Amino acid sequence: MRILILFFFVLGSVCNAELRTWTAVNVKEVEAEFVSNEKGVVKLKLKSGKVFEVPANKLSKEDNEFIGSLAKTEGVNLFELEIRDSDGLAYIKDSDTPYTGKMFLLWKNGKKDVSNYKNGKLDGFSIKWHENGQKMTEGNWKNDKPVKGSVKYWNSKGEPVDSWEEAHAKAQPNEKKKDFKEGLIPSKQDLRHKIIDNEAVIISCNKNATGSITIPEKINGHAVTLIQSSAFNDCNKLTAVHIPNGVTSIGEKAFQNCLSLKSVFIPNTITKIGRSAFRGCEKLEKIIIPDSVTSTSGGIVAIEADTFYDCKSLRNVIIPNSVTKIGSSAFSGCESLEEIIIPDSVNIIGNYAFSGCSTITRIQIPDGVTIIDSGSFQFCDNLNTIEIPDSVTSIGNGAFLFSKNLTEITIPKSLTSIGKEAFHSCWRIKSLTIPKGVINIITGLGEPCGKALTTHDLVERIAFTGGPETAKHIVKNSAENLSQVSLELGGKSPVVVFEDADQENALNGITAGIFGASGQSCIAGSRLYLHTKIYDEFLKKLIEKAEKIKLGSPMEDDAQMGPLNSFKQLENIEKKIKETIEQGGKIRCGGKRSSISNKGYYFPATIIECENHNLPVAENELFGPILSVMKFQNEKEVIEKMNDNKYGLSSGVYTSNFARGLRVSKAIRAGIVFINTYRLISPMAPFGGIKDSGYGKEAGIESIKEYTRIKTTWYNSSDKPMSDPFTMG
Repeated sequence: MRILILFFFVLGSVCNAELRTWTAVNVKEVEAEFVSNEKGVVKLKLKSGKVFEVPANKLSKEDNEFIGSLAKTEGVNLFELEIRDSDGLAYIKDSDTPYTGKMFLLWKNGKKDVSNYKNGKLDGFSIKWHENGQKMTEGNWKNDKPVKGSVKYWNSKGEPVDSWEEAHAKAQPNEKKKDFKEGLIPSKQDLRHKIIDNEAVIISCNKNATGSITIPEKINGHAVTLIQSSAFNDCNKLTAVHIPNGVTSIGEKAFQNCLSLKSVFIPNTITKIGRSAFRGCEKLEKIIIPDSVTSTSGGIVAIEADTFYDCKSLRNVIIPNSVTKIGSSAFSGCESLEEIIIPDSVNIIGNYAFSGCSTITRIQIPDGVTIIDSGSFQFCDNLNTIEIPDSVTSIGNGAFLFSKNLTEITIPKSLTSIGKEAFHSCWRIKSLTIPKGVINIITGLGEPCGKALTTHDLVERIAFTGGPETAKHIVKNSAENLSQVSLELGGKSPVVVFEDADQENALNGITAGIFGASGQSCIAGSRLYLHTKIYDEFLKKLIEKAEKIKLGSPMEDDAQMGPLNSFKQLENIEKKIKETIEQGGKIRCGGKRSSISNKGYYFPATIIECENHNLPVAENELFGPILSVMKFQNEKEVIEKMNDNKYGLSSGVYTSNFARGLRVSKAIRAGIVFINTYRLISPMAPFGGIKDSGYGKEAGIESIKEYTRIKTTWYNSSDKPMSDPFTMG
């Protein structure tokens, strides 16, 4: 035993490609390669090549468990692995974790290919054989690269060669003449395949193959059963593919980017279609998915994610009754899709499943669907009717975003949540049926209605959008029940344009920020600071742009800016402008009620020069298309002016200096900063301000957290009682 201890100590630091750490009882650790276990005696090999024996009962429990696992499995078969284009790593099919472990391929000649993988890369000992029993390659690999001087190659005659390419290429001429049982061979139709477990697998196609291809049912007597991942990827000259009976699986990305592919025959023997299988097949017109398809993702029979993504010419799809889930972006970008029949078996419609299917006019969602996920039907421009069954409990964020021809919606009683912007920009909705209890609207004054709601002991969370004075009352009331509160209270958002800014970009951003939605936006960029060097030139261009904005009803196609919300708002704007003029402000465009105000509360795009950034129109939120413009000379000055306001919701910075943009962004006291853009909103980004603009967030993961409570649970899992705290020792 002393000799064994010394042996471990001296040689234990030596490393090998298949090494693991072994631990003998009461001795130091050693790194060695497992060789064999016979009659309780374990053989281990060090990097030096020295092989020694250790009694199994002298090894740790973990070591023996490892040896036991080797007896149960040799790793995975070659065709259980796939190399994915996204990162070039090896994965077990349908797994999201790069593979670590052994790969083997058993030849009928008794030889076995063996390779080791770590985190998806070749890492360790590897040996491969020719079909005729001659060794092809042997050696150690690290991070997908051969260890220098370690890897050797031989051709099919047993002659040493210098590279894998030579070993493989020199074998080909003779091998073509043979009736192969295993190995890689070309077919008569530009196809390449392998034989595994006595079955043929299509692994690739000549990228220059043209026209129609019929995959044979058998190759050299072996039934074709599988189309491997990426087999036809980028074969952009193929127009048609006939898949024979007997094929059971179409791998991931199998036909991705086959740009000329118009038709594919899928037999009833198919049981799986991998994700992105037909992605980018922009001329594919029709697809019939047989009832045999039983592709699983987490135990759910599914049309996998991205399967028909961007199939721009696809008009008709028949989905079988076996499918229970339509995966994320499965039909996204299928802009010619005229008809889609979703079977009753479907219960989940994934994120963006039909996003951009602009020609679909009507969709009937089956009774089994429980979730319509985020963006499922966004940008379905011609969708006018949607039937949502009583089974649906959740409609995700932006589910029908910009489905602008949607006219009729019935919300089922089963619905428990509607995501943000679920029906945003669905301008033509004429009929919306909402069952009792889904939404409760209580009308009344702050006293007693508002007070009753904000003080009730069953109210745990209050979200308020409005003015600061009302917000103060809500905060006081929430003290009665210690409710969580978030406040979105508007703003008076400053925008700065430095002398180095892209002026065209800044002009467009400022126009959108203050004149979009008639300035009736809480983040409207209503305070503009221009550097003195560009002040006159920029202001002239901005005025010209503002004067071209056409007022009119939102129902008019050529109208660019609509009316204000109320007559009271119109009067308040006129009052503040008058006060500003009296204090030295100068109107450069607009400034007066529109001549079409008899048809509504219309006020034109207005720009007012202000010598003092604390004038009435520059200091107060007007909620209208009123822009205050002021000069500045340096960065420090403009930051002070931008922060000199009671609001702190949004702000904007225009500059070509990246460092300055970040520096000013950090200095501005506002919850949102736009750099070289403005008025962008996303449900993923937190929304909210500081100072009199409120607190808390209304989007992003931060808002979700504000609707949750953290709980800590301690659990004693021991079968022994706790120790007596008053007993020592």
